[in-house]
Amino acid sequence: MTYSINSINLGDVQTENVTKEAYLQEIAMYMSDSNETFVFDYGGTVKKIIVKGMYRGTIEEIRTFKNAIQNLIQGHQDATAGYPVDYVSDVEGTIKVKIMQFSYDVRVESVINYIEYELRLIEASTTA
Repeated sequence: MTYSINSINLGDVQTENVTKEAYLQEIAMYMSDSNETFVFDYGGTVKKIIVKGMYRGTIEEIRTFKNAIQNLIQGHQDATAGYPVDYVSDVEGTIKVKIMQFSYDVRVESVINYIEYELRLIEASTTA
């Protein structure tokens, strides 16, 4: 399996959770059952992706991986700064994303060092 973001190899991806949702607003009608509910569609959809994985290596390799991902979250993820970036997944293919969150736990053991991470992405337009 091959997973990467902005050409950064994501190591051993454990799960990829994808949600595509519409922006709907529901309004229950007074004194009515659910089949009378008004549902307004504001138009458009949003695709969110949660990637959970593990990256193994030396402490320096783990630090380099962590820093590379964190450097993508720099408070200026717009088109003039080169965003969105490519996310490559076996299932999703290549899509343009912005990074919502990166969290991790580092495990340092006598034999194997690794980082367990969660990456929250959102598919994004290339013009904003």
